[in-house]
Amino acid sequence: GFENLKLLASIQNRINDSDIEKTLKDVNLFEEKDKKYCQYSLGMKQKLGIAQVLMENPDVLILDEPFNGIEEESVRKIKKILKEEKKKGKLIIITSHIKEDVVELSDEIFLFKEGTLKMQKGKEEVLAKCEELKKEFEAAGLRVNIDNRDIRPGKKFYDWELKGTPIKLELGPRDLENNKTIAMRRDQLEKIELDLDENLVSNVIR
Repeated sequence: GFENLKLLASIQNRINDSDIEKTLKDVNLFEEKDKKYCQYSLGMKQKLGIAQVLMENPDVLILDEPFNGIEEESVRKIKKILKEEKKKGKLIIITSHIKEDVVELSDEIFLFKEGTLKMQKGKEEVLAKCEELKKEFEAAGLRVNIDNRDIRPGKKFYDWELKGTPIKLELGPRDLENNKTIAMRRDQLEKIELDLDENLVSNVIR
């Protein structure tokens, strides 16, 4: 891994060995730096790819499915790095099928659908809609919690299942764009798609 990055860095010769080692530590790959690439797991290869992007401190970062195969601890650490880079004014372009990651990290979201590029609702718009729905459900006498933690959706689902939460709603940019939400009632054990309209509350709790 280290030699891979060192070879790549030799093209522009802008960074030294210490810079490479720091980057490997940043992506949680330092302990495996002396392993051959062919011995790397999928997640380790992903981390190495991210290290390649980060190590020379470029103004533009392009990442394709960056969190594929990476364990949750490293995902959190890399997301923190990307958010810090964004604050520095870097342009970060991410492609991903995981909508929660896209919403969390992006200011602007675009969807490729049938060969067409379409701009989607962003994180702030999704959270604003969540707050609006929260008020509607509270007016119906329900306690509501908006879970916007920086963790994978599966972990959120598991956490709320442990707490015995009777109703869960999922809402992301694509859902908001289509004016839909995914609802799951614990007593029915199935997910259903519902319209985001004036009948949503009654359709969920009936």
